[in-house]
Order: sequence, then C-alpha cells, then structure tokens
Amino acid sequence: HAEELCAHDGRMMVLPEGVAHGFQALAPDTELLYLHTAFHEPSSEGGVHCQDARLGIPWPLPVRGLSPRDLAHPPLASDFAGVK
Repeated sequence: HAEELCAHDGRMMVLPEGVAHGFQALAPDTELLYLHTAFHEPSSEGGVHCQDARLGIPWPLPVRGLSPRDLAHPPLASDFAGVK
C-alpha cells in the first residue's frame, strides 16, 4: 500500500507496532516527524532491503541516499511465506 502525504492537506499516517514500512521523500527539504511508542532499542530493529524484487515496491523516484543501516538490510528470506 502507498500513500502520498504533503504539507498542505495536514494528513498523516499511523502504523501499528511491528509493521514494516518505508518512505521516500518526493521533494527536497522534506521533513518527517517520526513518533514511537517506546524508547529506541537498536537491538530490536530489523529490516528488509527496500529494493528486494520480492517486495515489488514501485518507488516513484530512483532509490538513492540510503543510510548505511538501510543498505545493509538483507532481502527477504527465501522461505518467507508471508504473514499469517
């Protein structure tokens, strides 16, 4: 699922805990306010590489400027059958 958010309409997204998510800024000088329900715990982080072909994400712009952490995310495990 994808949503485009912009400053002029005041919309936002709330994601349930544990939901995989990603975002792409479509304009320069974009600001993101990212709120959490708990203190940051790096050992609890996980991720999947955003360009994994199995995800099939149609990013609107070429993917660039990923952090070293995001670049290091692995693809989905070959035996991943989805969430049940």
